[in-house]
Amino acid sequence: MKDTSKPDYQGEEFSEFFPLWKKVDTCLGGTEAFRSAVEKGGESEYLPQFPLEHDDSYAYRLATSTFLPAYGDALDMIVGAITRKPPMLTMDGKKGVPASIAADWENIDNAGTHWTVFAQRLLRSGVHLGAAFVLTEMPPKPDGQLDRAQAEAINFRPFSILYSAKELADWPIYVIVDGAPILQQIRFREEAVTLDGFAEVEVERYRVWRVPVEADEQGNFHRAGNAEWEIWEEQEVADQTARRRGKKKTELVIIASGVSPLADIPVAVFNANPCHDDPRETEGPVLIDLANQNIKHYQLTSDHEKILHKCAPTLTTTNLREENGLVELAGADYRLDCAEGGSADWIEPSGSSLAERREWIAAVEKQMLEMGASLFTEGSAKAAMTAEEVRQRSGAKQSRISQIAEAWKDCLETMLMHFAMWKGEATGGEITPGVKSEDLVIPANELATVSGMVEKHQHSLKTLWAIERKLGILPDDFSDENELAQIAKEMAMMPKPEPVIQPQPMGATA
Repeated sequence: MKDTSKPDYQGEEFSEFFPLWKKVDTCLGGTEAFRSAVEKGGESEYLPQFPLEHDDSYAYRLATSTFLPAYGDALDMIVGAITRKPPMLTMDGKKGVPASIAADWENIDNAGTHWTVFAQRLLRSGVHLGAAFVLTEMPPKPDGQLDRAQAEAINFRPFSILYSAKELADWPIYVIVDGAPILQQIRFREEAVTLDGFAEVEVERYRVWRVPVEADEQGNFHRAGNAEWEIWEEQEVADQTARRRGKKKTELVIIASGVSPLADIPVAVFNANPCHDDPRETEGPVLIDLANQNIKHYQLTSDHEKILHKCAPTLTTTNLREENGLVELAGADYRLDCAEGGSADWIEPSGSSLAERREWIAAVEKQMLEMGASLFTEGSAKAAMTAEEVRQRSGAKQSRISQIAEAWKDCLETMLMHFAMWKGEATGGEITPGVKSEDLVIPANELATVSGMVEKHQHSLKTLWAIERKLGILPDDFSDENELAQIAKEMAMMPKPEPVIQPQPMGATA
């Protein structure tokens, strides 16, 4: 039974996401990740071995199968569409935020990362795994009071830490306190590096934040103080039995704790894929369906290549004269030397099913493209927001991508608020996206155009470019006129095909 008193406790609902995260991580890793995803016995987790398939044949197929990076391309497309123009820090509709915060955001994580780069990493992590989290902390305060110059001299300032969903110990806990929902507890799993002589040793740590609450006679929760934090670390404990066996016994112990000057936990949540029933929970990776199709495509192409290999012509012989059957010639080839009555023939399967399989593979590729494009489609937004939130936000058109962009913006503004709280500022300002939400919405009829132009290539270039602008694929300086001129120039430089001379019937005159 799991010990619920320890910070490494994990609920079953949280562990259900592990295989999903592993799957999308593998898709993002590409061909090499798929070749490395081999279980005990030498069989791939994603490329099943055929019944009666020889181990050597399977190993060769695993080593030569390649993965189409459709998942990674779709993830890049989403992040690129939302961030192709960087967001701005604003206050009351004007550029700029409090100077103390703006200076900190130039190096938001105390590791030299500009906030726009940090924001892009946040977006990518959240879409990839379904959610991401940002903890904004202050370093331990030195003794005595510090003025602003002294604080700047020792870099005493708030900083943000990005955690992926995989770095949680369990899902965050929310409770209703004084009539409003608050984040009551969150636990992060970290790897701390220490030195053992000249060797680096990884030590498991857990960072815990909670808001103390107490229940009244009616069962309603109320605050019982400011937010509290603890750091737990895995340490060796004395155990004679373990030592006799040459093993170490470890347990998690608290190595640091304290009470925050803030009432709330300074964690901003970016939920890119909220549940319908509870928007505070996530349904996992945004592109999990695309990942499954991408794996299916990987399996189909592997099967197809194996069949192609089997369809290669096979030489069969009888009554070869030489011991090895081959006599070397003066060139690069060999000849067969058969005795009297011998023969040599080529056997080649018809391959009648290959065309059908190619169509099947092409259909899966088309589905993957449509899955990526459908996130931009008007009306694809999930019903996780209330009707009032939808009305306040765009009043109109919503897509999954525009909804993700709004959630990302909210997370960044919560981070700004946490910086303001640590700095004693009244407000942190706002985030003005570089790309408007309405520019991340493609009408449903245009999606059909995308599908059709892949299948039949019956479209105008200007229609295609209009859609690509929506997707954020085209550069900012793209011009229809310049592109048409360049196409015409390249067409003129292409060699003209040789005229085809039709054969004439015998006796005919030209």
